[in-house]
Amino acid sequence: MHIGAMYGGVGVSEPISDEGEVRIQFDDSIIQDTMAEKVQGTAEVGVTMDTWEYRLRWYGEEGSVVRAHAI
Repeated sequence: MHIGAMYGGVGVSEPISDEGEVRIQFDDSIIQDTMAEKVQGTAEVGVTMDTWEYRLRWYGEEGSVVRAHAI
């Protein structure tokens, strides 16, 4: 990321004033690998979840619609 873009209006060669310390702490719960979750969900269909539950989660269909389309 370009520092000038972060501070808007500060040129590339201009010094940036020290405005304090910024600390960012990342947690695994923030980052989701939706593709891996979808693959795992596909593997669980018929074992721990029904087809309609999978469709409800990944296609966002309503319960009655999902149950009608589930095989």
